[in-house]
Amino acid sequence: MIRKLKDNSYKSILDEPELFCQFIHNFIHIDVLKNIQPNEIEDYTEKFLPLTSEERESDVVKLIRIKLNDVKPPASDSARVKAPEEKPETLFVIALVEPQTEVKFLTPFKILEYCVHIWQEWIKMKEAEKKGSTTAKVFLLPPILPIIYYSGTGQWTAPVNFMEKVAHNDIFGKYIPNFCYEVVNLSHFTVEELKNFENMLSFIFLIDKIKYATDIKPVLAQIDEAYINKIKNNIPEHLWDLIHKVVTLFLAKLNVPKDEIASITHHIKERKIAEMFNFLDDYDVQETRRLAKLEGRQEGRLEGRQEGRLEGRLEERMDIATTLLYKKMGDLPASYEKKLKSTSQDKLNLIIESIFEIHNVEQLDSYLV
Repeated sequence: MIRKLKDNSYKSILDEPELFCQFIHNFIHIDVLKNIQPNEIEDYTEKFLPLTSEERESDVVKLIRIKLNDVKPPASDSARVKAPEEKPETLFVIALVEPQTEVKFLTPFKILEYCVHIWQEWIKMKEAEKKGSTTAKVFLLPPILPIIYYSGTGQWTAPVNFMEKVAHNDIFGKYIPNFCYEVVNLSHFTVEELKNFENMLSFIFLIDKIKYATDIKPVLAQIDEAYINKIKNNIPEHLWDLIHKVVTLFLAKLNVPKDEIASITHHIKERKIAEMFNFLDDYDVQETRRLAKLEGRQEGRLEGRQEGRLEGRLEERMDIATTLLYKKMGDLPASYEKKLKSTSQDKLNLIIESIFEIHNVEQLDSYLV
């Protein structure tokens, strides 16, 4: 069975108002949101998202209150639908953030589904406040800002505009919802660009860029002492426990042994970020040597066995293949469990033999056809 690590670390991160503000400031370039403060944000996740799907356990919904004098509509946007004259004193913007580690092509539909559900709950909430208020002409639904935070290794290739997911949109376009969602793709940001943000979230995302043990040294080589000291001094006291939790989860995704994780994260409890990075660097050297030895043993076994002895139990070969794939690439999409179960023993042997040549699921697919 493919091992899957339940990881709600993204939710823990974005649940913090300070970090959510940093996320918006760093990655979402909308003028009216550039100066939002933690006290202007309220968590509405439990109110607005149905708890019926594991996929939604890491999603967050935030209500952002913006003073109307901070809002300056585009002067040239003559086609925009004009709002009624009567306006509230505060503009409510709902931000929906959905973390993803793999591309999901139904995302545009899921986003639409989320938006409709959020608006339905908003109407219920307003009706509870004042019965009949939502039937008035002046009642308007709040805007929703949908965001996908994508931390996978490849490109985000799902349609960003909902209309592109509907057939014959060139003919029926005027009858199809036409909206986009933002994609924050971690792979599009270099280590240097993340460092330039100089905040706690940039530190977390730098750790998130380490997908495999072999990524440790290239990332750490670009992190200097000046950056570490600045981040250390800017982390609020109440968020150090979150840093510890997040780093622990990310290291577990790399399949780092528990005792090694404890040794690395111990430095966080003592507020020693530089020492933690040094320990990670040492671990990278040890892990590289271990993988090299594993490769040598694997090649020796494959070369030394006679053809008849290569025949083993199919279940055993699948277990070896999935274990090696997990150690090489981390969590695999759930669909690959079924693919590997239906794969022949010869192909499993080939995957094991070629494990050090397989770096992503696209390359793995070539062994499963």
